[in-house]
Amino acid sequence: MKNRYYEQVRQRAKMFHRTHSLGVDASGIYTDHMFESDRRLSWWHDIEFILNNRRVVIWWVHPRMRYADAIGEATWEAAGEFPQSEDPIPEADPQFQRVGRSRKKIISYLSRPTSKAVGEFYDRVSLLREQFAAAGIDHVVTPSIEVGQYRWGTGVELCVPIEIRSH
Repeated sequence: MKNRYYEQVRQRAKMFHRTHSLGVDASGIYTDHMFESDRRLSWWHDIEFILNNRRVVIWWVHPRMRYADAIGEATWEAAGEFPQSEDPIPEADPQFQRVGRSRKKIISYLSRPTSKAVGEFYDRVSLLREQFAAAGIDHVVTPSIEVGQYRWGTGVELCVPIEIRSH
């Protein structure tokens, strides 16, 4: 028995591919990242290719990246609340450009230095991140795969411990 919703999603993905072509290379893979030959470890990568007139995107992440992200989340949780300022919008000085003889227009804003409390907060975050990275946290990362159907194609989230060093 067919599921109408998934059949419609697959049909929409084929229509999307017809109207939005993917610039693949000679091997049939599209990637918008550069590979660095001197890099010893790989952390994440995104690739796209065409399968049965539908786009397939693979979002690959190494487990060390998931662990590093978990350390980052634990760091922000342990750092506490971000310091609130009196002014919700940070103050900035407008930068003007002359337009004509007497007129000026604002082309950008130059932000003022951050407050001492915000600087101390970010120093605390950096210190906690170093401590958590050195000591480790209680977090287990396992290989995983999740496949999802989208209106533009199929998306695959992949977390496996492999090293990708070249195209």
